[in-house]
Amino acid sequence: MNSRHTSFICALLLITSLAVYAQKPNKNGYGNFFRKADQKVEIAAAPATLQTAHRKCENYAWAAILESMMRAQAVNIPQDDWAIRTSNGMKCFPTLNDYAERALAITADYALDGGRKVHIDGSYTPGALADPATFVNSIRLGRPLMVVLNSRPYMLYAVIYDELIHTTGATGVQYVLKEMKLLDAALPPGNPKRIVSFATTPETIGQITGVMSVSVASR
Repeated sequence: MNSRHTSFICALLLITSLAVYAQKPNKNGYGNFFRKADQKVEIAAAPATLQTAHRKCENYAWAAILESMMRAQAVNIPQDDWAIRTSNGMKCFPTLNDYAERALAITADYALDGGRKVHIDGSYTPGALADPATFVNSIRLGRPLMVVLNSRPYMLYAVIYDELIHTTGATGVQYVLKEMKLLDAALPPGNPKRIVSFATTPETIGQITGVMSVSVASR
């Protein structure tokens, strides 16, 4: 993994690594923690700014989400370019099973319009990320994630969660995810099915096939 991408992951983990283990609830609350229920963090403009996939193909929905993820880090490469780069041309795939390979395929040096040079790292993690705070803090940083739910790509733009704050004054918080707000790039803005609300419970979390993030660094 490139050191720049490692630095981004470390930055996220630095925010989240202060989390400590929550004890079982007791009559005074949630162990040594005070629970702030139903907190929300979101990228408010995301439903309007995520472009619809240009073709009715899963690889183009993936590329549309990637375009939006990149735009959040000031990289304006259109979805068609991403689709062609990762699909060996203008191919149409109705389903995808190569998310890890696609993340690897976009990892490279790029020369952008205006002479700007960047290195892009893509990272795909199978399954749900172990630390819920990674979801929360990525959205706080204005960087949407790609969540593959039941093998289909969606863009995570909002999270509803409970925040557990240490009652003793010690540094440390923990997050309990309750709901993810996802966008389906295969559907246009205004379609009521474009926004997907996914309740994150022990029974449903296994439906998350994987999570993809991107990191951009100047070179």
